[in-house]
Amino acid sequence: MDWTDLAGPLAKVGGSLLGGLVGGPAGAAIGERIGGALGGALGVPATPEAIGAAIDENPNAAAQAVQHIEQQYGPELIAYAHAQIAFATQLARDEKTEGWTGYGWRRLAGWSVPVLGIWQLLIGPIINAVTGETVTTDFSAFVAYAGIVTTFLMGGHTLKSILGK
Repeated sequence: MDWTDLAGPLAKVGGSLLGGLVGGPAGAAIGERIGGALGGALGVPATPEAIGAAIDENPNAAAQAVQHIEQQYGPELIAYAHAQIAFATQLARDEKTEGWTGYGWRRLAGWSVPVLGIWQLLIGPIINAVTGETVTTDFSAFVAYAGIVTTFLMGGHTLKSILGK
C-alpha cells in the first residue's frame, strides 16, 4: 500500500481535500507530508497501512481527525501540491528546450535495459548455440548495469526508499 491508495478511504470519511491531494499527481509527496499529522491525530504510526486500518476501524473518529487536519493544513497542502506540479512542468519545459540531449538520455538509458536484456537472454544464446561463439557478457554484469540505470532513471527514489528504511 502507498499513500495514493488512501485517496478512497480519506474521501469516504469526508476528507475530499486530502483524498484528492493524495490521489493526485503529487500524491506520494503530499502523503509523506500529511502522514505524520494523520498518524498523530489517529494515534497510529505514520504509514499508509496503519492510517488506512485506523480509518476502517473507526470511521467517525477518522472523519473528525481528517476534518481537523484539512482545516489546519489545507491551504498549505494545496500550495505544496501546486508547487510540485509547477516544478515538474517547468522541468519538462526546460528539458524540452535543451533539445534531445536534455531529455533523450532517459529514453536511451530506459531502452538500453530491455534491448541488452533481449541480447543477453535470447539473441546471445542463440548465436552461441549456432556458431559456438560467446557474444554475451557475464549475466551479473548485465544485472548490475540494469540496476544502476534503473536507479538513476527513476530519480533514485527506489534506492532511497530501500535504503531509507
